[in-house]
Amino acid sequence: MKYDEILKKFAEQVKASANVEAVFGESRKIGNKTIIPVAQIGLGGGGGGGGESSEEQEVDKPFGAGGGMGVSAKPLGCIVVTDEDVKWMPTPDVNKAMFVGAFIIFAVMLTMGKIAKSLG
Repeated sequence: MKYDEILKKFAEQVKASANVEAVFGESRKIGNKTIIPVAQIGLGGGGGGGGESSEEQEVDKPFGAGGGMGVSAKPLGCIVVTDEDVKWMPTPDVNKAMFVGAFIIFAVMLTMGKIAKSLG
Protein backbone atom coordinates (compact mmCIF):
# COMPACT_ATOMS: atom_id res chain seq x y z
CA MET A 1 0.00 0.00 0.00
CA LYS A 2 1.38 3.40 -0.96
CA TYR A 3 2.03 6.07 1.63
CA ASP A 4 -0.67 8.43 0.32
CA GLU A 5 -3.21 5.58 0.43
CA ILE A 6 -2.28 4.90 4.05
CA LEU A 7 -2.76 8.58 4.94
CA LYS A 8 -6.10 8.70 3.13
CA LYS A 9 -7.34 5.61 4.99
CA PHE A 10 -6.09 7.03 8.29
CA ALA A 11 -7.88 10.36 7.67
CA GLU A 12 -11.13 8.51 6.89
CA GLN A 13 -10.90 6.58 10.17
CA VAL A 14 -10.26 9.77 12.17
CA LYS A 15 -13.16 11.52 10.45
CA ALA A 16 -15.47 8.60 11.26
CA SER A 17 -14.54 8.62 14.95
CA ALA A 18 -14.47 12.41 15.49
CA ASN A 19 -18.18 13.06 15.77
CA VAL A 20 -20.73 14.43 18.19
CA GLU A 21 -21.10 11.07 19.94
CA ALA A 22 -17.48 11.39 21.09
CA VAL A 23 -18.34 14.63 22.93
CA PHE A 24 -21.90 13.91 24.05
CA GLY A 25 -22.08 10.42 25.50
CA GLU A 26 -25.04 8.09 25.39
CA SER A 27 -27.89 9.54 27.44
CA ARG A 28 -29.23 7.61 30.42
CA LYS A 29 -32.79 7.75 31.75
CA ILE A 30 -32.99 7.57 35.56
CA GLY A 31 -36.49 8.07 36.92
CA ASN A 32 -37.85 11.28 35.40
CA LYS A 33 -34.32 12.56 34.58
CA THR A 34 -32.31 12.18 31.40
CA ILE A 35 -28.56 12.51 31.95
CA ILE A 36 -26.27 13.36 29.02
CA PRO A 37 -22.51 13.11 29.76
CA VAL A 38 -20.29 15.74 28.10
CA ALA A 39 -16.54 15.50 27.49
CA GLN A 40 -13.81 17.47 25.76
CA ILE A 41 -12.09 15.41 23.09
CA GLY A 42 -8.69 16.26 21.60
CA LEU A 43 -7.09 14.66 18.58
CA GLY A 44 -3.60 15.23 17.27
CA GLY A 45 -1.38 13.47 14.86
CA GLY A 46 1.56 13.66 12.59
CA GLY A 47 3.52 11.67 10.16
CA GLY A 48 6.54 11.65 7.96
CA GLY A 49 8.17 9.72 5.23
CA GLY A 50 11.18 9.63 3.04
CA GLY A 51 12.86 8.02 0.16
CA GLU A 52 11.71 7.28 -3.33
CA SER A 53 11.29 3.97 -5.01
CA SER A 54 13.75 3.19 -7.71
CA GLU A 55 13.23 1.38 -10.99
CA GLU A 56 15.18 -1.61 -9.62
CA GLN A 57 12.59 -2.24 -6.92
CA GLU A 58 9.88 -4.66 -7.89
CA VAL A 59 7.50 -3.42 -5.18
CA ASP A 60 6.67 0.25 -4.73
CA LYS A 61 7.48 0.68 -1.02
CA PRO A 62 8.26 3.94 0.74
CA PHE A 63 10.99 3.74 3.35
CA GLY A 64 11.59 5.73 6.48
CA ALA A 65 7.88 6.45 6.96
CA GLY A 66 6.33 6.90 10.37
CA GLY A 67 3.38 8.42 12.09
CA GLY A 68 1.49 8.73 15.28
CA MET A 69 -1.68 9.97 16.85
CA GLY A 70 -2.80 11.03 20.27
CA VAL A 71 -6.30 11.20 21.67
CA SER A 72 -7.37 12.75 24.95
CA ALA A 73 -10.72 12.90 26.70
CA LYS A 74 -11.62 15.04 29.71
CA PRO A 75 -15.01 14.77 31.40
CA LEU A 76 -16.61 18.22 31.64
CA GLY A 77 -19.91 17.38 33.30
CA CYS A 78 -23.41 16.38 32.36
CA ILE A 79 -26.67 17.89 31.20
CA VAL A 80 -29.62 16.86 33.38
CA VAL A 81 -33.01 17.13 31.68
CA THR A 82 -36.30 16.87 33.57
CA ASP A 83 -39.85 17.78 32.59
CA GLU A 84 -39.45 21.10 34.41
CA ASP A 85 -35.81 22.08 33.85
CA VAL A 86 -32.48 21.61 32.08
CA LYS A 87 -29.37 21.94 34.26
CA TRP A 88 -25.64 21.87 33.61
CA MET A 89 -23.69 19.99 36.30
CA PRO A 90 -19.91 20.43 35.86
CA THR A 91 -17.47 17.72 36.86
CA PRO A 92 -15.41 18.86 39.86
CA ASP A 93 -11.88 19.91 38.88
CA VAL A 94 -9.74 17.68 41.12
CA ASN A 95 -6.49 19.47 40.18
CA LYS A 96 -7.90 22.85 41.18
CA ALA A 97 -9.21 21.44 44.48
CA MET A 98 -5.81 19.91 45.26
CA PHE A 99 -4.05 23.21 44.49
CA VAL A 100 -6.42 25.18 46.75
CA GLY A 101 -6.02 22.58 49.53
CA ALA A 102 -2.22 22.72 49.29
CA PHE A 103 -2.31 26.53 49.34
CA ILE A 104 -4.49 26.54 52.47
CA ILE A 105 -2.17 24.06 54.23
CA PHE A 106 0.85 26.20 53.29
CA ALA A 107 -0.85 29.38 54.58
CA VAL A 108 -1.81 27.70 57.88
CA MET A 109 1.72 26.36 58.38
CA LEU A 110 3.22 29.77 57.60
CA THR A 111 0.88 31.47 60.08
CA MET A 112 1.60 28.87 62.77
CA GLY A 113 5.33 29.39 62.24
CA LYS A 114 4.99 33.15 62.68
CA ILE A 115 2.91 32.66 65.84
CA ALA A 116 5.43 30.19 67.28
CA LYS A 117 8.30 32.56 66.45
CA SER A 118 6.59 35.50 68.20
CA LEU A 119 5.88 33.39 71.30
CA GLY A 120 9.31 31.87 71.49
